[in-house]
Amino acid sequence: MEAELAELEEYIPDIRTKAADVIFKIKRYDLPRFREFKRQGLKIRWGRYSHEENLRIRRNVDDFLKLTGIETVDELLFPRRYPDRELSLKTLKSQYCFYQRLSDGLQRTSEQVYNRAKKMFDRRNHLGRFSEEEVTVLEKLHTLHGNDWRTIGDKLERSIQACEKRCAELGFQNGPWTPEELQRFQRVMKKHVRRQIRASQSPDASWIQLCSKLPWSKISHRMQTRSWNQCRAKWFSYLKRRLNGNQKPIPGVAIQTRIRLIQILFQQQVEEVCDIDWIEISKSVGGLTPMCAQRLFHRLKVSRVAGWNTLSFAEIVDDLFQNEIPGLQMKLASNKNHAHNPAPEQEPTPENFSLDQIFPKNEEEFTELDNS
Repeated sequence: MEAELAELEEYIPDIRTKAADVIFKIKRYDLPRFREFKRQGLKIRWGRYSHEENLRIRRNVDDFLKLTGIETVDELLFPRRYPDRELSLKTLKSQYCFYQRLSDGLQRTSEQVYNRAKKMFDRRNHLGRFSEEEVTVLEKLHTLHGNDWRTIGDKLERSIQACEKRCAELGFQNGPWTPEELQRFQRVMKKHVRRQIRASQSPDASWIQLCSKLPWSKISHRMQTRSWNQCRAKWFSYLKRRLNGNQKPIPGVAIQTRIRLIQILFQQQVEEVCDIDWIEISKSVGGLTPMCAQRLFHRLKVSRVAGWNTLSFAEIVDDLFQNEIPGLQMKLASNKNHAHNPAPEQEPTPENFSLDQIFPKNEEEFTELDNS
């Protein structure tokens, strides 16, 4: 047991923090696969799925249906919805090694792939906005069943993910943050960053610590009045303000930022957007948070690349590099203000920040700021 856990830590460093049933499944279904990955020099993938990965999951599901004779994807992935056939469906899945076959050709844990497949194929996951009546029923069911999302989803005939996400949005304020909320948010974030600095035994917080894997659900719970998504947006809005030193926009800098972003994405020669490290990209461009970098790229592709939704990520970046940069450079050169007062080059974001740099004393914190 201990030897296997130690081995799994090589592939999943936080394995010991996971639930016992999750660890059991990883040992049973994934450890042999991980060993083969290591032999081939492959790494486990995390985060957003690529187009090729989604296609592979669809092929694996189709192949398994043909192999076992199970009639529908719904029966395969959601056997609980068919009480009269549930036992036989689970027996077939076990007999033909469902989890291993579903994960075939994918450098991810079987649990990751299974959850992705359920999200892709669940007919209850694509039903649009919740009606007022559904929201009322959802609130009552949550009061009655707590976080038993499976039961709630079955009663509402909505997916687990949809119910959990919609419920998380209930009971939170919208609109501008009050001064009291801003002060409370500052205290919550400062306490978290200080804890991160102490845990890393470093005098400063790294850019990665400030941008990656923040416990937004816990932060939202401490805020009480704002959802995790609102807290996340507020934090990155504040970081942008800190990076730019509260200065007014300088003519030419926005154009330079666009040019720099496109150039860095082009130099990376990445085929899929899921392989982009937006934290590293934002740091290299300078003056941007990861959220800002992603939003800026999205605006560029939607507004400047014809037929972008039919192109691959690499094709979109190539198009922007070849067709957008020359126009941006001409615009920069013809800018009258820029000609007389050249905009300073945006410096890369520093690697580390002290607590005083992030939360300066005697300064009004977390004012409203457009994060675009």
